[in-house]
Amino acid sequence: MKKLFVFLFLMIPVFAFAEEEDIIETEPVVLSKIVKSTPVALPNEFTTLEGDIGHFLLYGPMEDSRPFVEALRYFVDADVERMVIEIHTSGGYSRVMQRIVGYIDSYRGKIIFETRVYGIASSAGFIVFVAGDERYMSKNMSYLFWHNPSPSGRNPYKDPLPEDVQMMEILKDWADGYIASRSDKISINRVRLEIEDNIWMIFAEESIELGLATGYIEDIAK
Repeated sequence: MKKLFVFLFLMIPVFAFAEEEDIIETEPVVLSKIVKSTPVALPNEFTTLEGDIGHFLLYGPMEDSRPFVEALRYFVDADVERMVIEIHTSGGYSRVMQRIVGYIDSYRGKIIFETRVYGIASSAGFIVFVAGDERYMSKNMSYLFWHNPSPSGRNPYKDPLPEDVQMMEILKDWADGYIASRSDKISINRVRLEIEDNIWMIFAEESIELGLATGYIEDIAK
């Protein structure tokens, strides 16, 4: 039986389904087992550490959740207090977004998740942004983007299969509900109303008013 996943992308607001590659994960580095004087390499190129604040860059198409999971495990094992996730993406695979959000929800309380957008957090990136405990946007240049996706099969030039349509509807309902759950100022009906004409672009000021963002990046000193 074929496996399905969803691709959320800014320029093509559709769900596309394809085979999912097998993922082989390595065991996380346990810093407590390493002598403190021995330097421990950061897990990947997207991860940096400044004092007790860890930084992770979620940049470009969201095609692999492993770098984020590696960074999170590294920070938690190092007793880092806060993980700052800078998001700049037009979207990506639904399964990648779901795994990242799942880890955030699972580790919530063990580390503070702060999400930031200097440019764009679109589609799957939008969901990761609102998953943060604290959410900040650049005052003049940043925006969030959500859309009402339409189903697409493996071949975008052919009609989607019925199971593709069903999967799209299930994931769409979950995503709309998750967005609403991250603010006490909007409901799932409001989210659905906003994307009735397909797209919802939300700049920083409106995002703060709707409770989707906490404040402006320029107003925090970190």
